[in-house]
Amino acid sequence: MKISVNEHTIDIYMTKNEAATCSHSGSCDRDCAEMVKRHPRMVRRIPRDVLISAFYEYGAWSLKELQAMADTELYEIAIWTAASDILDGDRGQWALIDGSYGMAHPESLRDR
Repeated sequence: MKISVNEHTIDIYMTKNEAATCSHSGSCDRDCAEMVKRHPRMVRRIPRDVLISAFYEYGAWSLKELQAMADTELYEIAIWTAASDILDGDRGQWALIDGSYGMAHPESLRDR
């Protein structure tokens, strides 16, 4: 897994196997928590306020709920969301990049 953060985007790259580990039928909580534990430095690079803002826009959580979550909970949601999008083939956001699936913004692909 690889995470790239700049002022406008959070790009989470993972293999299809990693995505399948974190997005499947049944509860994915343990698997996403394990992925966060395996990559602590990478996930800590994602600013808390950016995650809260992004997840609030989804409409699934209130701002109060998100602000009450521990950082690790927010990271786990980020991993689960990325994995789900990759496996669902959301081609608007995700593409095969350097052998892993990741968020593909036109700006980030310009230099590739």
